[in-house]
Amino acid sequence: INDILDMAKIEAGKMTVDLRLIDLIDPVDAAIRMIRRKAEEKGIRLTLHAASDLPRVDADHRAIRQMILNLVSNAIKFTDEGGEIKVGIDLRRDMLRVAVRDNGVGIPEDALDRLGKPFEQVSDTRDRNYEGTGLGLALTKSFAEMHGGRLSISSREGVGTQVSFFIPVPASQKVKAQSADAA
Repeated sequence: INDILDMAKIEAGKMTVDLRLIDLIDPVDAAIRMIRRKAEEKGIRLTLHAASDLPRVDADHRAIRQMILNLVSNAIKFTDEGGEIKVGIDLRRDMLRVAVRDNGVGIPEDALDRLGKPFEQVSDTRDRNYEGTGLGLALTKSFAEMHGGRLSISSREGVGTQVSFFIPVPASQKVKAQSADAA
């Protein structure tokens, strides 16, 4: 219900983010701690890798945490027991990238364009039943765009999926970003 309400607010132009200069690792790590048990119950290894000396970004702690919960929850849903999910944070030019990569079932190439739109899901002809509203990726995409960033999805069936979002590094942090990028 909260996802539906958030999506309605976004579509009505009523959703706002509270941007503050933060260390992106904080909300990402908080989300991973919140969802780790769900991964462990399914026998999935969940790890966080963050580059050192990352610049801070203007971001909404709650929105970033929700984005990670959405992406990791999807990864858990589509990864079989014994699988692995890696969450990484690194610098890509003037953006911080947060990537959630799994070795799950993957997404058919012809379905990638539909994902990120409200209520869109990949219909799977295999004997799997994946419940959900189809709002997690749409919300994550909207939140990324509200931060001045973007969402990227790449996948190969039978190999896995990587969903990344990018948050711009503010001018006040670019000197630190350039020195970290050069390292």
